[in-house]
Amino acid sequence: MFEQLGKIKDAWTESEIILLVNPIEEANTIKEKVSFVIPANKLNLKTFRKIKRDASGPISVVLSYDLCKTLELPFIRSIYQAISSRYPLIDQFMKAEKSNDKITTSAYSISMDSIDTEFGSTDLDITTSITKIGEIVDQYYHHELLQKEFVKVFRKSFKIPGHVQILRSSLNLLKSRITIAELSLALCEISKYPLAAVICDMIDSRTGSYLNTQMAEKYAEKNRIPIIKTKTIIDLWRSILKIQKDQIATY
Repeated sequence: MFEQLGKIKDAWTESEIILLVNPIEEANTIKEKVSFVIPANKLNLKTFRKIKRDASGPISVVLSYDLCKTLELPFIRSIYQAISSRYPLIDQFMKAEKSNDKITTSAYSISMDSIDTEFGSTDLDITTSITKIGEIVDQYYHHELLQKEFVKVFRKSFKIPGHVQILRSSLNLLKSRITIAELSLALCEISKYPLAAVICDMIDSRTGSYLNTQMAEKYAEKNRIPIIKTKTIIDLWRSILKIQKDQIATY
């Protein structure tokens, strides 16, 4: 277990991605999907292109609950709710959602670009935006920026709308919910990285659906990429942070 964590740390030190097998609910059944994960401050253009080429899913940046609270980054649903009275279509969507039996727990926040980008959508621009997020969060994590300065620098460094989708994790990570957002940040936490991670689901080019675990394991072996499962992350997180089993959310 700890040897596996060591391999992940080694990969991230070299700005290489790792694979994370995580749960997803489909037709009231818990299944598995596989995602690329790397701390935002370790991404580079080469790694971004590898993610885009081999994973094919949407690329997002997940930030911790505390970071989002400090930066006042809202859930996108909160924005929709605030403006729904002015826009009938959005109001209709929100009402339809409330009428559904299943409660929406979307992690989506806003999307943004670095002010240093020209178009925002190119590989270079997206990498620039993500690495800027990682850089600023890293400075805050290492106390090079105090809270007020962190917020000020972050706000001056980005523009909206943009091409980098921000996701918000839940409070207390795996104590609250177990999704790719919380798992990726829990892995960052026990690896001593700031809680800002790049995530991208692996899509099967043949079926257009999520790549199954067996295929992902073959890919990982062929490319010598560390792969880690949900239970292992939970066990590591509990062991390192001294957390009781009954404090972990179910999935």
